[in-house]
Amino acid sequence: FASGNPILKFDHFKRIATALKGNGFKVIVYMASQGPANLKNVATNKGGPQFKWKLQTAWPNGTLYYDQAQANWEDYVARTYGSDSLVNKLKAYALDIVGYYAKEYKDLIDGYWFDHARNNVYLDNALIRNVINARDPNAVIAFNDGVGANVPLQVINPCLEDFTAGHPNKITLYPHFHAVNEPMIESVENSESGYINGQSLGHVFMAQNKHEWNGVGPDEPSPAWSLPQAVDWMNRTISAGGAFTWNIGRQQYLAGGSYSRLHDATMAFMYEVAECIFGDDPAETCFDDWGYPSAAPVEPNCTDLEGSSQWYNQKGNLVSKSCSFIGSNSAVRCPGYTLASSGESACDLCCVSCGQEQLCQ
Repeated sequence: FASGNPILKFDHFKRIATALKGNGFKVIVYMASQGPANLKNVATNKGGPQFKWKLQTAWPNGTLYYDQAQANWEDYVARTYGSDSLVNKLKAYALDIVGYYAKEYKDLIDGYWFDHARNNVYLDNALIRNVINARDPNAVIAFNDGVGANVPLQVINPCLEDFTAGHPNKITLYPHFHAVNEPMIESVENSESGYINGQSLGHVFMAQNKHEWNGVGPDEPSPAWSLPQAVDWMNRTISAGGAFTWNIGRQQYLAGGSYSRLHDATMAFMYEVAECIFGDDPAETCFDDWGYPSAAPVEPNCTDLEGSSQWYNQKGNLVSKSCSFIGSNSAVRCPGYTLASSGESACDLCCVSCGQEQLCQ
């Protein structure tokens, strides 16, 4: 609807997708797999112990509201499919929502990225695939199962997905530029022309923010990446035949900000990244060393595995990293702590002297 005037109706999605296509962009649609049945929030009891959506419901913060839309959807499913069982909710979402988009916007949509796509829990993955392909056989599909990180990249849904969801470790635990996520890039580099296991296109999906996907608050630097690292990880991915997607924060927390406007500074940063990778005359600073450790880690005796010994992290800062931290997950941590000056790895300098050689294989 036009602001303040419900008479002036227009199709927001069609307008946006048409503008993108008109400027040469491919359109990949984000789909919330839980759908109007709100299955993920129901499963996690987010709305209250009974979750009777036709009644007044309280969020954990005590806010009361009605979700009439969910109640209407459940009534529609029951009328159309005989009951509002989980199977019927998954069927209705696939046929009546996804199917509508696949048919109505066939010429505008190039692919779909389904979030929280836990098969037969929030989504019927095979039915979704069949519904989309019957209407648009050229559309590509990815399923993010929402269970864990896609680090390194792996094929979660053989024969059903065309590209990997590419979801890094939780951003609340690690900013996406953290070395713990670099195996995603390496898995594309080690793939068969960009395809993981020769099946799914290796696709990486990372946020430009530091602590959250979308919001850009007063304490949320955005862009949080250094230019050389953003260029390095994206360039390595696409050069190996993979695909890379950036998630851009919004302006909502800034003075005069808008939930619908992308963050200005981050968009400017994206232009810099694009110029570095695709431009005719990229600046030398595009490819600067972006901060691998330049000095040996401080680990005087390597005996107190519970201690708070300091290490130089991938940004060149001293942080607390004990031998147990490195050794407990060396497959993803050791590569990120290679010392540029000597070529030795954290495993060589710490784990081995701690008798943890087997953790560094």
